[in-house]
Amino acid sequence: MKGFIMMVVSVALISLLVVFAASLHESHLEMERALAKPQALDYAAFFFDDTADSLNSLLGPEIALNKTNATTTLKISGLLPVKNSSADLAQYETFLEGRFANQTGALADANFSNMSGGRVSLIINEKYFYSADPASKDMIFSAQNSTNASSYSLVVTTDFARGNYVPFNFSSGGDLAVDIRFSDASGSMVWSGKVYSNQQNRMDMNYSDGSTLSIEIGRTHGSDGSLWMRNTGASPAEVSWSAILPKADSDKRFGYEYNASLSYVQGPIRVARRIGR
Repeated sequence: MKGFIMMVVSVALISLLVVFAASLHESHLEMERALAKPQALDYAAFFFDDTADSLNSLLGPEIALNKTNATTTLKISGLLPVKNSSADLAQYETFLEGRFANQTGALADANFSNMSGGRVSLIINEKYFYSADPASKDMIFSAQNSTNASSYSLVVTTDFARGNYVPFNFSSGGDLAVDIRFSDASGSMVWSGKVYSNQQNRMDMNYSDGSTLSIEIGRTHGSDGSLWMRNTGASPAEVSWSAILPKADSDKRFGYEYNASLSYVQGPIRVARRIGR
């Protein structure tokens, strides 16, 4: 009888130990999962941020966005026309989906098809559109209907000798302020005035080699208050421009995104969105 009782007690203790061990193992797994999830999220955030920085270094342009309680200031600097970086972009896409993703134990799928041919395409504050195309040698900043910009300031530098030019036809009654500063082999010129944002306003700077640098501000490419530039010269011009825009929408993302997407999968973490800052 005594031996039977000891056996029952032993079986009960062993059962308790097995249950305890199983519970401890499950708790350990839960802890590992809880620790792994934020780590994977951190990897995903790093992956997207690093990709955005790398794309900006590869393609440009330099972008600065600042906001106040009343306005948003956008400044973009780069070359016109932009360099055709399609080969570099294809190599980078392969790198992202291969070596870089493998380093974090993830699956990545990049889609840069909207920037084929070296075209740089951006969406700014979920509202504005910027595109620069090496094939057509131009760039455009616009919005769906109107940018509602109140002013543009441009600084253009080229190495060509100036031939003749057709300036803007400014109007004191205009609603869009414009300041343009040109510097080339013939010296410097400055134009300031106002134009109407719902009308096409154009200037052409013709150079001795037969090339032309053109600027349109106002109604262009189907959008009021927009900016378009093209440089047909054999070498690019350095262009820096800024726009004063309305106050940023509080319900929209403040920043920029390339018109390119990236999906990232690591364990339970799945993230897919456009690449930007």
